[in-house]
Amino acid sequence: MPRHLKAGHIHGYRVGVPGNSVAILDGTGWCPATSTDLSYGHPEKVLLVAGRFLQERKDQSSALVAALLDFCNRYQDPAW
Repeated sequence: MPRHLKAGHIHGYRVGVPGNSVAILDGTGWCPATSTDLSYGHPEKVLLVAGRFLQERKDQSSALVAALLDFCNRYQDPAW
């Protein structure tokens, strides 16, 4: 997306890191608002799985959620 913006093929786009940072750093783009500006504390990313997956693979579903929560906790720790 940043290359298309720079080349003039598009006038803008909505994207998260690193696509937004690339355009900002090379001077071809700007960020009018961040997720926090729009809604403090709202989720930036979403994990979506089918209900059938949850029903048929309960242990794997629980392990997946546990691993995601562990990562989120570590990500919030500045020492990590």
